[in-house]
Amino acid sequence: CKSFLQRNPSWASTSANETSNAMTTTTRGPHTAVPIADFHIRVADNTDLAADGYYPQPHSPSDLFPLVVFVNPAGLPHSAYRARCRLLAEAGYVAVGYEARGWSGGRGGVGIDMVGHEDRADATAVLTFLLQQSWRIDSDNVAFAGVSYGATAALFAAADDERVKTAVVMSGWVDLGDALLDRNTPADIWGDLGYLQTPVALASSVLSRIFTPEKSAVPQSTEAYREATDHK
Repeated sequence: CKSFLQRNPSWASTSANETSNAMTTTTRGPHTAVPIADFHIRVADNTDLAADGYYPQPHSPSDLFPLVVFVNPAGLPHSAYRARCRLLAEAGYVAVGYEARGWSGGRGGVGIDMVGHEDRADATAVLTFLLQQSWRIDSDNVAFAGVSYGATAALFAAADDERVKTAVVMSGWVDLGDALLDRNTPADIWGDLGYLQTPVALASSVLSRIFTPEKSAVPQSTEAYREATDHK
């Protein structure tokens, strides 16, 4: 049985020696946050995922720190969590954000997976990589966290990998079809996707998962979205 914990937005300011349902720490804060410069994590099929973060400067050789792994929101890079990672490191957590395959910071020419089998396998590979680093991670206290796309990735990471003890899920989805096409009514997000000029690759990936082939027209702009849905 896994514990899925949704914390208060002020969770980053929690003192480093405070215990939660699933996360503890073996050292006291505050700490100096040491930046982990932009790097790439190699996963399956030679895909490189962009990442960065912070770790706490230890006070003693025996210090260990819980790990929080953030996954990017839709349309935003891994660096969206950089400020939060710094605050967590100051509070005594190793905090890293990474960008799921197919988004702007990765390398390898792969498409967006919409938290499919590849994204889920990548999360396990990312965690394995991070636990091998010299950042004094307490492997018994690992959390995945995210907003939107990253929230669902975090939820699946906790479901798939027993090393993940906590999932912080903020505005995620359980069923993508219900989230974007509830009762056969397109959600407003489709108009926003067009307005924000979201890459066609994302729209194509989403549509391939929730529409039948004959309905998989890609809304490439707000106007196209309206034209595609006016008849409904």
